Amino acid sequence: MFLISIMVLGCTKDDDSEQYNLIVFPNPCQDIATIMFSIYEPDYITIEVFNMEGKKIETIVDNQNTTQINSKWNCSSLDKGIYLVKLTTSNFTQSVNLVKL
Repeated sequence: MFLISIMVLGCTKDDDSEQYNLIVFPNPCQDIATIMFSIYEPDYITIEVFNMEGKKIETIVDNQNTTQINSKWNCSSLDKGIYLVKLTTSNFTQSVNLVKL
């Protein structure tokens, strides 16, 4: 089991660093993946899953105004392969690979 954590630094109005932390585990996964995200100030967050052909498979979080997401995602119906978990906020986008066994 692997834990993927991505940290990205960006600038805020006061030129301070703001930490984005997207975690997807277990990775690889078989049936259930946990997707966690946190940010210091509330923002509109969308989390989507795409296959490697770029087709959107599912929207896990849809434009939710929050500082934190902790979501269990049932991926048991997906074929084995690599998927992209895409996080979008008002000023930030990041994708993480998720391996489905």
